[in-house]
Amino acid sequence: MENYKTNKLLTLISNIHSKVSDYLQNKLNEEGFKNLSSSHGNIMYQLSVQDSISMTELAKKVNRDKSTVTVLIRKLENYGFVERVSDQKDNRIVFISLSEKGKAELVELDKNY
Repeated sequence: MENYKTNKLLTLISNIHSKVSDYLQNKLNEEGFKNLSSSHGNIMYQLSVQDSISMTELAKKVNRDKSTVTVLIRKLENYGFVERVSDQKDNRIVFISLSEKGKAELVELDKNY
């Protein structure tokens, strides 16, 4: 009986997550952000509260592994929303910041919401 309750709860959580993800994606699509996901929003938020942040620190803040954040950042970079800068002392360290376009996009979103 306990296993049934656990499975039912996990199914409910999974269904809620799926519906919320679908809702958020539909809203992003309606606003013209068809190729962005809610994970991009968390990254954009983190970059809006800090001028520059290392990929490692950003991954920790958005609770994703570095390889996932790299893919998400690449997409934001392709849209011109973020910029990468290598550390001058250690090229293995990459800092991410909002580009002027990214900052303008956030200002525009603030006006609408």
